[in-house]
Amino acid sequence: MWLSLFDGKTLTGWKVGNNASTFTVENGMIVAHGQTAHLFYDGDIMNHNFKNFEFKAEVMTLPGSNSGIYFHTQYQ
Repeated sequence: MWLSLFDGKTLTGWKVGNNASTFTVENGMIVAHGQTAHLFYDGDIMNHNFKNFEFKAEVMTLPGSNSGIYFHTQYQ
């Protein structure tokens, strides 16, 4: 069973460290544009404590982008 961590409309359930304005929601996507920032899932699904899971994401970057996806990290 797949569970979506993103509602496609808001960043509800997500928390940003520094530079929160880097992340916006546009056309059903999380968009990162600006200062270096980290977005953490802090929502209710499984109390945001996942083990033995499969992850699926559609990602688009442009040349020169600096991005990544981290797992099992704590909010910083």
